Amino acid sequence: MTRRPETRYAWNGDVALAYQVFGAGPVDLVYVQGYTSHVDLNWGSPHLARFLRGLGERARVIHTDRRGWGCSDRFSPGDVAALEVQVDDLVAVMDAASSERAVIFASIDTCPTAILFAATYPERTAGLVLVDPVVAFYDSESARREWAEINDRVRREWGTPAYDREYWSDENAFLDWFVPWCRASVAPGALAAESDRFGSVDVRGVLSSIQVPTCRPSAAWRAARRPGTRNSSGSGLPERASSSRPGRAAPDGSTGTRAHRRSSRPSAT
Repeated sequence: MTRRPETRYAWNGDVALAYQVFGAGPVDLVYVQGYTSHVDLNWGSPHLARFLRGLGERARVIHTDRRGWGCSDRFSPGDVAALEVQVDDLVAVMDAASSERAVIFASIDTCPTAILFAATYPERTAGLVLVDPVVAFYDSESARREWAEINDRVRREWGTPAYDREYWSDENAFLDWFVPWCRASVAPGALAAESDRFGSVDVRGVLSSIQVPTCRPSAAWRAARRPGTRNSSGSGLPERASSSRPGRAAPDGSTGTRAHRRSSRPSAT
């Protein structure tokens, strides 16, 4: 695959959700990119393009921008949808892409949606891949204060070189692509509003209901999959590109009782 795939739209009510379909592997894989995403501009990065092509060699990939991000419909800072709505968005994207069952691949802050989807729709989930998962954004007063400080900085500096300079001060060529990509993916007001809304999200109580195979790649595994390159994050970008909005990591995979069905939707809080 050498050309950028066509961007299409699924609909959840009046909201348009951008997605691309590429690859011809034996399994469907829904990739919900965490931290930052723009399904068109992702292909402008050699790191991301190589990563996406690699996925397409192994699966039929359904790559989507979540609501509010990238090529999907944006929201105003006062209109952030609940996490459960993002689960419904994934259903809409899978239906539009004619996918009955798929592995859900998420990273960082999209992992709660993937976890909730697997618990709500086990019959449509072939497996979970969770990279650097955040399952509780904060669970103490000190963590809440730190989160608020990060969001204050987002409002001041997101989409400018200053926000990422401490991570990429020696890589101006990368920043020339990375900063506009972040800016095109989401505006600072919407990012801070979503972070404020999801600060109380905690899906640890849902983990025991997950019955599908779950993989949480380690940093060592990711490095081993990229011989001769810096340690790589779950987005296909070098590790530091996903590290400037820290979160709390999930414990390793767990199993438990029968997963809830759609009629008894698990709660994200």
